[in-house]
Amino acid sequence: TFGDWPAGQLTTDDIDGRIKTWKDQAIQPATINRRTQLLGQAYNLAIQKKKLYQAPYIRHLSETGNTRQGFFGEDQVRRLLPHLPEYLQDYCLFGFLVGWRKEEISVIGWEMVEDDTIRLSGMETKNGEPRMIVLEGELAELIERRRAARSCTTGTGEVVLSDLVFHNQ
Repeated sequence: TFGDWPAGQLTTDDIDGRIKTWKDQAIQPATINRRTQLLGQAYNLAIQKKKLYQAPYIRHLSETGNTRQGFFGEDQVRRLLPHLPEYLQDYCLFGFLVGWRKEEISVIGWEMVEDDTIRLSGMETKNGEPRMIVLEGELAELIERRRAARSCTTGTGEVVLSDLVFHNQ
């Protein structure tokens, strides 16, 4: 948005005008805040590097009422699963059962599966906290299905074992 503007000439009024335009376009306050947050970080960096000595005021919009909505219940998930491609069914079911983020599920390698647990180090989680889940019941069955589906064929026709629990065959 402000790419062609010299940083030293951008004013609080300019930024407020852009915020108003975004609000008029029905862009959510949280999205606007993320955009202006990047601008604020750029100004802070420029001040730290002594490229600028001051920055315009960038207001933060209230995000009150910005709660996530539209979660699936178990019956909805169970009805959806058969309509997904086969390689996504266990992935989505695992996500529903354990509540982990897709980025956390996507990195689960077989080396993280030990006996009846899956352990993620803090490096694989959003908040840096390690996670562990005990595999029992439906989760244990799901992991056994994934183990059976571990072999996959490469583009050259070679059959290999996937390092990832959830892979696109």
